[in-house]
Amino acid sequence: MRIIHTSPTTPAVEIKLNDTVQFTGVQYKQISLYKEIPSGVYNLAVFTASVNHSLILQSVTFTGGYVYTIYLEGPINELRVDQSVDFVPPSTGFIRFFHASPNTAPVDLLVDGSADYRGVSFQSASAYNSYLEGSHDIRVVPTDQRVPTLVSDKVTIAQDTWSSVLLIGLQNKTENETSSLEAWVIADQHTLPAGGDILIRFIHASPNAPALDIRASGVSLFSGVTFKNLTTYRVLDANIYDIELYETGKPSLLLTSKFDLRVSSGSAIYTLVAEGIYGKDLKVLSFLDNGPTPPSAGSSTTKQPGGLSAVSIGLIVAGVVVAVIALAAGGFVFWRRRQRAGYSEIATSEH
Repeated sequence: MRIIHTSPTTPAVEIKLNDTVQFTGVQYKQISLYKEIPSGVYNLAVFTASVNHSLILQSVTFTGGYVYTIYLEGPINELRVDQSVDFVPPSTGFIRFFHASPNTAPVDLLVDGSADYRGVSFQSASAYNSYLEGSHDIRVVPTDQRVPTLVSDKVTIAQDTWSSVLLIGLQNKTENETSSLEAWVIADQHTLPAGGDILIRFIHASPNAPALDIRASGVSLFSGVTFKNLTTYRVLDANIYDIELYETGKPSLLLTSKFDLRVSSGSAIYTLVAEGIYGKDLKVLSFLDNGPTPPSAGSSTTKQPGGLSAVSIGLIVAGVVVAVIALAAGGFVFWRRRQRAGYSEIATSEH
């Protein structure tokens, strides 16, 4: 905001917002420099050096991103304040990009021809970028290339909205194979819940997985979610959860993932996404939509359908014990041979 002094009978003035001095010594026919003010509602008071009380007290409202001019007009005994808008920020919305196609290499997402999202790999997502309100062309291409176009579409941006574009489906790898790749646009929630709570939803992005049920530490969250479908957001206490995945209507656990969904302060919004190939590398991933970063990252472990019974597990354990005893004498010799052959232990990890 700035001040323009046009009152010929009013000496130099001091301007306060909520009792805090913002401008001093602004004289008749003088235009102050612009000053950045936090958005909000203020009590604007005008003072002069010769008068120990405000000449005028008026409420003004400033919206973020706008530019304002405050005019002082009229004679000193009838001083008034007028407010005008010098600049209105363009309407914008926000987009982020998910790569959820299991057999597609890292890609770039081009928005109106600009590679705004580069090198996004499978099971990862970008940060949000802002775009002007309206329709935008999008293209998905291999990283650092302009051709071939893997997917093309249009995305409509509305003011103050948050959206995600997901690359889903499978890319054709043989001459006779049909590509099922597509750009799936979904709306995101960005308004945080009450402090200490989280909002959570689930997206099914595994192209060959059946309908899925989702539980959080044994409590049912969502059920019957099919490919290319998503749930509404649900409120939970911020905490550490075992997110459990089941095929709808079947008791066997497909996958369990431990996620830290706590918050250091305030609240947060999360999206859980099932990605990968069912029966091979199906995985649940957690993405933060809004809010503070959790204290630590989550991890996931997979359990195949049709787990072993307790009796079978007991027999296997007993067999292992016998085998260990039988092979103990030869174990050290085998280890020495490995060392001489140049073996090294490499810790396993899931990707």
